[in-house]
Amino acid sequence: MSNKAIERKSQTNNEILSDIEQQYETKQQWLREQMRLKIPEFTRPCKLSVFCGTWNVNDKIFPITEDNNNIKIPAKLKDWLLPDDTILADLYAIGFQEVVDLNTLNVVLSNQKINERLQYWKELVEECLTLP
Repeated sequence: MSNKAIERKSQTNNEILSDIEQQYETKQQWLREQMRLKIPEFTRPCKLSVFCGTWNVNDKIFPITEDNNNIKIPAKLKDWLLPDDTILADLYAIGFQEVVDLNTLNVVLSNQKINERLQYWKELVEECLTLP
């Protein structure tokens, strides 16, 4: 096959690919517009308060004590999650860093310790956010 024949074939393939991409983009635009038109049918705007935070716990756990069958949440955590003391946000996005010591054994091998610590923090946060 000559170089000109290869160029024509390559150009034809590029044209076909370009045509397919154009059809795809046209369909995507149509779909986005149809979805935009349906927004009022399926959504209702409302105001939300959102708490978004991350805490480097530095491999620490707080002692949890019970007082008359009520779990006492550590003040640091409560102050962080509930800065207004009684007003809960509508949505919480919380991240914890260094829930275990960052050594090779914990990071690579020890899922049990990581899972235990994650469970500890999960329960502590849930308890804090469900306080009366």
